[in-house]
Amino acid sequence: MTDIAIGIIITFLFVCMAILFCAILIKVYVSKIKKYNQLLFEKQLEQQKAVNQAALEAQEETLNNIALDLHDDAGQRLTVLNLQVEQLKQKNPEMTAALQPIKETVRDISHNLRNLSHSLTTNSLKKLSLVQAINEELQRVKRLEHISFKSEMEQPAAFNFSTEEKVIIYRIFQELLNNMLKHSRATEFVVRLKSPDLPIFTFIDNGVGFDIDSKVDSNGLENVRSRASLINYELKIDSKKQQGTTTILRKQE
Repeated sequence: MTDIAIGIIITFLFVCMAILFCAILIKVYVSKIKKYNQLLFEKQLEQQKAVNQAALEAQEETLNNIALDLHDDAGQRLTVLNLQVEQLKQKNPEMTAALQPIKETVRDISHNLRNLSHSLTTNSLKKLSLVQAINEELQRVKRLEHISFKSEMEQPAAFNFSTEEKVIIYRIFQELLNNMLKHSRATEFVVRLKSPDLPIFTFIDNGVGFDIDSKVDSNGLENVRSRASLINYELKIDSKKQQGTTTILRKQE
């Protein structure tokens, strides 16, 4: 009887050890699978960031080339046109009054073209602070009298935006501004910047809003979010039909 009891105990211990060994193997296997999946996810994330970065650099190069063409070609043609108008005025003094509106129109087009060229190129961003660049763009579109543009931005004293941050945040702002002008039918657009610890940008319009889950809008929003992720910013959009749109761009810790 004692031998049987000892045998049962030994068998029980052996089974327990086998179960424990299997449990350890399973735990190690699961841990390795999780680690592998995490490494795979990080690798895919790095590859996606590299693709997004390359696309962003290509886009910036294209915009810089367009800005250069606008400045050199179209700007030069407007200068020549302005000189021709001046020559006509000198040769025909009696036409001065008739030619003056044309001269003023050419001057306005030249001014707007120069501002547009500056907004497209990143060179101007290197000379201005981010707040100054955004305010200049708001000034450029303020000629649209049916929309009120407000800037409520504080330049963070303890935080300096890197060149990459300035370019990407500025392009996100331009994208949101352009979408508002094209689709929202808003009468007010507000840009805010607060920096309690890390910078928080808020863009608000009182337009018709949209369904953020619709496929029509999701692709464009995903592109903006991808840009934000390149500089470790989080972008959140709150919009409902007929209730306007609020976009928050926040630097993550």
